[in-house]
Amino acid sequence: MVDDAVSQALQARQEIGYAIEGAHPGIYLQVASTPDSLLQIHKLETKAVEVVAMSAPSVDREGEPSQQKVTLFMPEQAVDSLRKKLHIYANDNPKEYREVRHEAAFDPVHSISLAQLRNLWTDNPRLFPSLNQSAWMEIWLRRSDGLELKRFQEYAQRHEIALGGRRLSFDERIVLLAKASPSQLASSLVLISDLAELRHAPQTASFFREIDGLEPREWAEDLIHRTKLSPSRETAVCVIDTGVSHKHPLLEHSLILEDCHSCDPQWGVLDTDGHGTEMAGLALYGDLLNVLDSSSEIRLNHRLESVKILPPNGANDPDLYGALCAMATSYVEVQAPERNRVFSMAITSSEATNDGSPTSWSAAIDALAAGQNFDTALDGLTLFEDENSARQRLFILSAGNISDADVKIAGASYLDRCDLEIVEDPAQAWNALTIGAYTQKVHLPHEDWAGYIPLASNGDLSPWSRTGISFDTDWPNKPELVMEGGNAMLNQAGEVDFGCHELSLLTTNNQHQFRLYSPTNATSASCALAARMAVSISATNPSFWPETIRALMVHSARWTEQMLWHLPRKKSKQTKQEFGKLLRRYGYGVPDLRRALHSAKDALTLVAQDRIIPYAKSSASMTMNHLHLYNLPWPREALMDLGGVEVEVRITLSYFIEPNPGRSGWKDRHLYPSARLRFDLQRATESDSDFNKRINQAALADGEKKSKVDSDGHNWRFGWNLRHRGSLHSDVFTCTGAELSECGMLAVFPVNGWWKYQPSRASRPDATVAYALVVSIETDARGVDLYTPVEQALKIPAAEVMIPV
Repeated sequence: MVDDAVSQALQARQEIGYAIEGAHPGIYLQVASTPDSLLQIHKLETKAVEVVAMSAPSVDREGEPSQQKVTLFMPEQAVDSLRKKLHIYANDNPKEYREVRHEAAFDPVHSISLAQLRNLWTDNPRLFPSLNQSAWMEIWLRRSDGLELKRFQEYAQRHEIALGGRRLSFDERIVLLAKASPSQLASSLVLISDLAELRHAPQTASFFREIDGLEPREWAEDLIHRTKLSPSRETAVCVIDTGVSHKHPLLEHSLILEDCHSCDPQWGVLDTDGHGTEMAGLALYGDLLNVLDSSSEIRLNHRLESVKILPPNGANDPDLYGALCAMATSYVEVQAPERNRVFSMAITSSEATNDGSPTSWSAAIDALAAGQNFDTALDGLTLFEDENSARQRLFILSAGNISDADVKIAGASYLDRCDLEIVEDPAQAWNALTIGAYTQKVHLPHEDWAGYIPLASNGDLSPWSRTGISFDTDWPNKPELVMEGGNAMLNQAGEVDFGCHELSLLTTNNQHQFRLYSPTNATSASCALAARMAVSISATNPSFWPETIRALMVHSARWTEQMLWHLPRKKSKQTKQEFGKLLRRYGYGVPDLRRALHSAKDALTLVAQDRIIPYAKSSASMTMNHLHLYNLPWPREALMDLGGVEVEVRITLSYFIEPNPGRSGWKDRHLYPSARLRFDLQRATESDSDFNKRINQAALADGEKKSKVDSDGHNWRFGWNLRHRGSLHSDVFTCTGAELSECGMLAVFPVNGWWKYQPSRASRPDATVAYALVVSIETDARGVDLYTPVEQALKIPAAEVMIPV
């Protein structure tokens, strides 16, 4: 086997007819294992023989074990040593050689042959270009004498191979980009012997959008083969949009015709616009760039549903959108009443509100989220109360987009424009999770876009994303989260240019008969990605309420380094107002699914789901009723051991309100929310009784408009006034470990809402407020185990205490 390989290599070298100066040609060998064995890599390597590439063992399409393969490089002078080892191994009298027979190295070997260029490919085999197909590849060169890069550059020049202008240097490898076909690179194996690996150069949306012929469908078939569907997918993302082309090959296994609906039978359920199908692809897979450009298995634990609320041409009357959303929830819940679902809607209007105040559309979202229903049997839709069928719903909404024209006018100062452009209706809804856009897409292909730069910096706001900075202070902090929304670019003249799909996400195309993939961007894309995260949490934890999923997503969010860069450099100038500006531009930051689902050893997370009765009848009026006190199971000894080391406590409270959208001043009995909740943490120097007294005073002061009790402190990032807007409150408290060990109680308590002024409503048996509470402790201190002392207390019981009048 080895002799044949050497002969083939020498013959190929002679046929080329030229040599590269300074080259030290060697032999590349492909070693394949038997199907049920693993190669002993370290036994095959010597000082002269190097393993340059290897494939992991896997299974073939029939489920049978496939071979593991490694590619060896050896100088020609090392060939005789390999021949000798193989001769000893194959000898009929193993006792003659005793322990040096090399069984460990060669027992698992099935074959040895001359390696081909494909054998150096260590990425997904599906990504390897065809023989004459030119593609950008990562070229990994072996470090030897320091001249390997020069030799490859000479080889590339001879074969008209385009090279990238940048390279990475590691201890044993040099990495550069080359645009070449396998036929152009093939002879490099016998001429220069400097190659170690070939890898796929990460592609952008334009690559998948522009490829022609059968290849797009081959990519889709590969993804379908790698996709594993959970046996019981009883969670879904309901895409409320322009319909979905459910026959798209990447969607049809997760969206059946029975789950496709339309608010008007004459519209049909198919997507003629394209937007709904784009959202469906993102809600199912996320950015397709990440899954097509991979060889990993994809597991889907959720399915899709679709409701078409827009006609094929034109738009509905804006006043009807709240009714259409009510119809949308009714359709899917009648079709699959037991299914857990997340509603995703990336349709907004800029014509209704400019200060964050409620509209009929946002109020309908709030009512539906709170579990209220609309009677569709009447002429029009009428809100009705049914305490037996109340079911909270989670709505994920996009914040709305700035137009391309406005982004272009703003140019390099686009953030100032974003701060002026307020989130669109109905994204101001209290109970919805509103998603803005940020971006990490900042890499432009150097050859095609020379002289261009990304408009947004890595980790900053996407140029299309609206913010809540201009909201009136009475209304919620919006958006709550940001997710990837793509980027624009500046050309050489400093003008905004939108023609770069490389800075977009990739998703499914509604015209799949002609083109499978489509680039997309802005807050619509971010909204769909957030819905996918929400449904992933729901699928993993079916008992979690919508309020809890919303809380966990916000609790997991963090600002990027680029977002934090906008704060003043001096900590003394990082005021609550400065943090509040970041909050209303970026929300609480970028959510992290892993952080939302898991608690690490140095980050203790506690989750509680409970209900509180906010008001009670006292003579002819309603008064504040219960507060919930949590005795937090802090690992006090571990915290005390930290002493002066800084600890961060993050608290998130999520609940839904019933809306009162009439514009009657929104004061007292005309307040918009039915009931409001607050949280506060015991201070280190505060006794249990003093804490209880302070919380009671705070509840009455906020509820009855008396002088506000001091319930704030400089240790909170946002503080009382900023965090308690809307119905989703999250804040971070910073102190030392020793101080936190004395802060053992946490209170959740009610303040004013319109229920309090309607005794008939507030005294009903179902007049409770369901809430989710998430608390976590984090520290950068090494070797501190905060989790083990309380691993049996992930759900904490609350003590119910009466609020004195």
